[in-house]
Amino acid sequence: MDTILNIATLLGGITALWFLYDKRVIIFNWFRLFTTKSVNPLSLPDQEFEFIFNKAEFFANSEYLPVTPEEDELCKSLVNHGVLKEKNGTYKLTNPRQENVGGFASLTHMSLNSVNRH
Repeated sequence: MDTILNIATLLGGITALWFLYDKRVIIFNWFRLFTTKSVNPLSLPDQEFEFIFNKAEFFANSEYLPVTPEEDELCKSLVNHGVLKEKNGTYKLTNPRQENVGGFASLTHMSLNSVNRH
């Protein structure tokens, strides 16, 4: 009985190490979530990039309340990317005045300047 218990313990340890080795990418990406400081706008999918570019005026001035379920899904996806943050069903840029959102602060100002000129 003692031998069976020792073999089962060794196999359990090997299985645990194999599990961690198999999930290493997920584990390392989880740690990167808390150390990544900027989001490259070009790394976003085209649909999400177009959405945030078209709504730049709303995101720069205040919080944005999605109108359609599709917009809500895009906002949730942008929250997962670290571009937006959600509070009470409304969304806004994570830190529009700082460098944390990569090019989105400059993108927002660029879009607002082009709107004000026309």
